[in-house]
This record gives sequence, C-alpha cells and structure tokens, in this order.
Amino acid sequence: MSDHAHFNPQKIFVTLFVLTMAEVAWGKFMPYEQKALLWGGLLIFAFWKGLLIFMYFMHMKFEGWVCKALIAPTPVMVAIVVFAIMPDVAHNGDLIRPVGDQYDPVQGTVVSVGMSTGDPKFQHRFVGPDGNLMEKDEDGATVVVAMPVDPLEDGAWFVAADGRRFDREGRELGGASSGH
Repeated sequence: MSDHAHFNPQKIFVTLFVLTMAEVAWGKFMPYEQKALLWGGLLIFAFWKGLLIFMYFMHMKFEGWVCKALIAPTPVMVAIVVFAIMPDVAHNGDLIRPVGDQYDPVQGTVVSVGMSTGDPKFQHRFVGPDGNLMEKDEDGATVVVAMPVDPLEDGAWFVAADGRRFDREGRELGGASSGH
C-alpha cells in the first residue's frame, strides 16, 4: 500500500496532457510520406497514454496478482479476434470481384450473385448493391427489373412493377404478364 501513498493524480494528468500535445504535434508535423514512422509514433503515444490510464486511474497498479492474472489474457484474446476477422475485412476494396460473386460449376467461371444458372439467357441479370434485380439493356445501361420481396409461395424473390415474378437466380417465373 506504500505505492498508493505516492500516487499523484495531478502528475499523471499533466503527463497525459503533455503526451497528448506531443502526439498532436507528431501527427501534424510528421511527413505523411513516412507512414510507418507516423503511425508507429502515434501508436506508441496511444499505448503509453492508455497504459498510464489503465495503471493509475483504473487503479490496476495497486491491485493484487489475482486481478492482474484475470486481465492478462485480454490482449491475447483481442489479437485472436482481430487476426481471425482480418482475412474477411482487410482487403474488401482490393477485390477483383464484388463480395458475393460465386463460382458457377456449369460455366466454370465466376458470375454475379444469383446468376449461376448456366443459361446465357439470364446472364445479363444480376442483383445490384441495393438488392434490386438489375439487367443491362441493349445500350449497356443498367436498369432495375424488379424489387426484392420476402420469398413468395411460388418461389418468387423479386417482383416487377408490371407483376412479373423472378426467382432468386433472376429467371422469370410463369403466371404473370410477360414483358420480355
């Protein structure tokens, strides 16, 4: 408990203030071209400040070994979660094909979502990013064909304004007026 008697919150606050000012100056004046040095420095400042807050303001410096032993695995668990999801989220902007494209074993190629029918007649239809069934017209412009609905009894996943119904792969279902 002798460590607790020497705890001075004002000293820790001033140290945090100075570290924050140094961090802001580091980010402001460090050339952006030296990204590794810039981000490395910012991470060191953040870690240092976080450690001070954790040790003094959360009173971990004065806790016993049981509390510290229970908290010790947390960084390992966080690292496991980060590295586990990294392959799924790290390079979404660098993907060659949009998320959701799939391999069509009939054609042997990668096709847009919902278009793995193998029938070239339906390959011009695709599900847009907003969930609408889209297709390319003769001029190459993208047009909305139908809006998504909860799956209906007849297997329709999309319904057009004129009543035409489409399954989840973009094939027109019979029974409604045919516009094509």
